[in-house]
Amino acid sequence: MQLVSEAEIETTNAVDKAKSLYKAGLSDYLSILDAQRQQNRDKMQCLALHLCLWACPGLKLGRLATSLLTVSALIPGNHPGRPT
Repeated sequence: MQLVSEAEIETTNAVDKAKSLYKAGLSDYLSILDAQRQQNRDKMQCLALHLCLWACPGLKLGRLATSLLTVSALIPGNHPGRPT
């Protein structure tokens, strides 16, 4: 779960940086929206991971990964191989 926390920190930092660059006139508003979209996607994946762990606490790592991919595929805009 440490990786999840690190990912949340990184996406929060990315959003903050995008906002700072926009306020300084060095970036467009689309950069903020893109950073927020990525942050929301990461949060949804984190929730999916927690759901898998909660639903099946005894899952082995391989099965957990398969379950997570299955749940992640159900998240809108989270389809492997398709641009978002």
